[in-house]
Amino acid sequence: ASREIQAEKLRKFREKRDKAKHAEAMKRLVEACNSDENVYPYVFEAVKVGATFGEVSKAQVDAYGVWPYPIGL
Repeated sequence: ASREIQAEKLRKFREKRDKAKHAEAMKRLVEACNSDENVYPYVFEAVKVGATFGEVSKAQVDAYGVWPYPIGL
């Protein structure tokens, strides 16, 4: 039940945010991730307009990939 409650809260949160501002901030974040720029200001901008941790993380993983942890450390 708690999973459904959290999913509903997230749906409502996403519904209320300014979709145009969110889309623009995420576009700028992706562009920064694909450049040599410091991405922190773009992460901050995206979060300010309602980007979720998952959305920010996905943008970074899409650009940088996932670091393979060495086994046997």
